[in-house]
Amino acid sequence: MVLLKDLEIDHPHFSVLRDRTTNRSALFNQAVADAKGKWLLFVESHCIMRRDWLKKYLLFLENQKDQIVRGNIKDLPNGSWIGKTEEIIRNQIETARNLENKTAYYLDFHHTAFLRELYLSIGGLDSDLWILGEFELGARLHNLGYTIGVWNEILVWHKNDTALSSYMKNSHQHGKDTMRVFQTHGSEFATKYFPNPIFRRLSIVRNFPGLLLNISRFLNVIGFLGCNILQALKCRKAYNCFFSLYGKNIHRTGMLQEYKNHG
Repeated sequence: MVLLKDLEIDHPHFSVLRDRTTNRSALFNQAVADAKGKWLLFVESHCIMRRDWLKKYLLFLENQKDQIVRGNIKDLPNGSWIGKTEEIIRNQIETARNLENKTAYYLDFHHTAFLRELYLSIGGLDSDLWILGEFELGARLHNLGYTIGVWNEILVWHKNDTALSSYMKNSHQHGKDTMRVFQTHGSEFATKYFPNPIFRRLSIVRNFPGLLLNISRFLNVIGFLGCNILQALKCRKAYNCFFSLYGKNIHRTGMLQEYKNHG
């Protein structure tokens, strides 16, 4: 924070948005509204890029036709169990998307460039989405027929070292955001871009929301206890299975609660 404050003093065009009453999606929209340039380049604070990243990215953007470009990211080597397991899950998701030819709409602000005019014309991020803002934006663009380009010349390294408690919080919000996507765009859009078994069984959710919520919470607890016990026993492969169970059911708990709250 000291470094950021010094940068603001030394460079008047550099500013940090600070507002604890709102979320990252709303702050992104505010930053874009205040920006003056043609291109928006997104990268996050827990990522590392080369010194010539900005220069080469802009050169690439000026010589190609895509209005949105997704860059290449890779997780930094991580010694923690949760970090390694998250990387395995991310690779599984990416592999599944590639097999289904779904990478065209995948968008992540860890390494993304966006034409500012287009960003503003489609309304930017949904400010009610705390976690899935850019993913919903990418899906919306793809649904409207836009092509999301890919830039592989420079790799951005992503530091993935989340504590179990932070993972629980983020995954729960992920579930709430996914349900908002369903409620905002409908089942066809949600099933296509954010596939989840609950979307295909909403009649059951309507009839037994309390029962399913309690089952999900129970499996959530089993996953949490299993992760901690298996890590203490150094059972690595079994830990991966319980971590996946834990994450899925925190996610589903969020979805069920969001659905229940909206009647």
